[in-house]
Amino acid sequence: MLAAHGPLRVGEPAARMNIAPSTTSRTVDLLDGCGRIARRPDPAGRRAGLISRNDDGAALLGTVRRETTGILAEEIAALTADRRRLLHAALPALPALEESAERMRGRTAPPAQPNGRAGMAI
Repeated sequence: MLAAHGPLRVGEPAARMNIAPSTTSRTVDLLDGCGRIARRPDPAGRRAGLISRNDDGAALLGTVRRETTGILAEEIAALTADRRRLLHAALPALPALEESAERMRGRTAPPAQPNGRAGMAI
């Protein structure tokens, strides 16, 4: 998220991902302790701070992206030709799915029902 939208206030990732601020705070502390992010004061607010990825964080992100891309390529190669054609045919739908996911960010999930499922009880 910092690569795409940073620098951000510490609470912004929590709001964007619809997770508890304490979860984001712990993650930020961990990344800061590992030397993967930089913290600096927010010029727009004295009490707030901004976080951004630093060079070590950018390098780690690049490594993770290369490794996961390789794993995904191996998995796709293991598919049958018919499955690869279906996957290829579905690619034009990805932008619409990404737009839908972006619109859904910040919405709260429906409360879980007694049967453990979200939404209406069956």
